Amino acid sequence: MTRNNLNTICPYFAMFPLDYPLEAIDRSRAQSVLDPFCGRGTTNVAARMNGLYSTGVDSSSVAFAISSAKMVDVSPEEIISECRNILDGCPEADIPEGEFWEMMYDRDVLSKLCGLRETLMEDCGTPARIALRGIILGALHGPMMKDGSTNYLSNQFPRTFASKPGYSVKFWKQRGLLTPPKTDIMRVVETRSRRHYSIDMGPARGFILKGDSTCPETFRTIRERLGQDRSFDTVITSPPYHGINTYIPDQWLRNWFVGGPPYVDYTTKGQTSRRLSDFISEISAVWRNCSDVCSDDARMFVRFGEMGRKDDDPEEIIRRTFDGSDWEIDRIVGAGEPSKGRRSSETFGNMELRQYKEIDVEATLI
Repeated sequence: MTRNNLNTICPYFAMFPLDYPLEAIDRSRAQSVLDPFCGRGTTNVAARMNGLYSTGVDSSSVAFAISSAKMVDVSPEEIISECRNILDGCPEADIPEGEFWEMMYDRDVLSKLCGLRETLMEDCGTPARIALRGIILGALHGPMMKDGSTNYLSNQFPRTFASKPGYSVKFWKQRGLLTPPKTDIMRVVETRSRRHYSIDMGPARGFILKGDSTCPETFRTIRERLGQDRSFDTVITSPPYHGINTYIPDQWLRNWFVGGPPYVDYTTKGQTSRRLSDFISEISAVWRNCSDVCSDDARMFVRFGEMGRKDDDPEEIIRRTFDGSDWEIDRIVGAGEPSKGRRSSETFGNMELRQYKEIDVEATLI
């Protein structure tokens, strides 16, 4: 099995390490894998590394775009050529205005980004364009080196989440970072294409679906695409932790690139509820929906945790989600504390909500 850089095409908070689905696949002797909260598609990468069929589902347009970029068969040369062709004939596009945008991107870089955005929003149906979209999302923002060099397209910025405009402008002004870098988009795309797509992983088998896993209609679509002769024997996933429903605001810039507004959208539509009883009901609905596309005696592996919220017990919460779900918990073990600086909670800026504990759950369909 060859490890490669495809899984790192775009950073994404609330992600488990690649080792987790790889170990679950090995333990379950999986033949086909489902992740109803696929996020950046780590489960699907693990399945692909093992030559397995997999499907991922997520309601986020950003997650869908990142995961889809890991499920295409394409060469670096095809991606580079597609990017060059788009830029050569780049249409005029609306460019966001305001102090944030002026300080975030060089004007020429922003103009080309907007042209790429408009083109990919209009047609992103080929493997090269799907991969290119994922590469741009990964390069959209990130840190600069001390010497001012960067492999990102932005001024100094976090790479995992997007700071709010007002805070960002204040940060840049305080540190004298008033001029964004004149980054060469083609150089960035060439470098990242070769980094992420040079190693042959074998054919991608399966698909990513943008949808709400709490809805039975989503799984009817999965069943239609699977056909009656195929089912999943393994589910590997990590649902949102209770109280976290800021995925869109915290990814607002990437959300803009895939078609969202050029400002922070605080909507929580399609995300799990803050009210605990509703949250449990929603996750339980997902487990029931999964059973409709799984084979008899399928195995489920779930990583779950808490974010330091008072009175939240992750083990009690996850047990309640399985009540009446057709799945029986086999065991729950501690997953240890997340490594400092590598987990989602540390990107939220509120240390009172940083992650304290994670558990791993194994269950069997009965």
